[in-house]
Amino acid sequence: MTDRDVSFDPVVDEELVETVKAAADGPVFVVVEFTPDEFSVTYASSATRDMYEDEDAMYDYFESVHEYVNLDLTEIDLFTENLFPVADDVRYITTALDIGKMIRVYVGDRRGVFVGLPTEAEVEPVVEALFDESDR
Repeated sequence: MTDRDVSFDPVVDEELVETVKAAADGPVFVVVEFTPDEFSVTYASSATRDMYEDEDAMYDYFESVHEYVNLDLTEIDLFTENLFPVADDVRYITTALDIGKMIRVYVGDRRGVFVGLPTEAEVEPVVEALFDESDR
């Protein structure tokens, strides 16, 4: 493993991965737990892994994506502090691309779970399952 604030172990949190897979009721491409300072790839499907030359290339790419987590956090602050001050929190943010859906579910104080799903996937069941899991 390289000297980074990253870990990759597909069995780090099997319960979390199984929760996501059961709720998704279909393929799951990736599950990543993250904070503003670090992230952990909890699950990456073989299709996801096949997109990269090797594990280091995947780390590098995920690390570059993680560098932008502050944009989500800034947007959350914008919505809850400025635009909708009656709201206490932002539960999740979904980005729908032509290649899939990327969900960032915020389950704690600046702690989240990133989930990659196919374009046709239903988002809400995964979000609810993650919130149920975090309440345990």
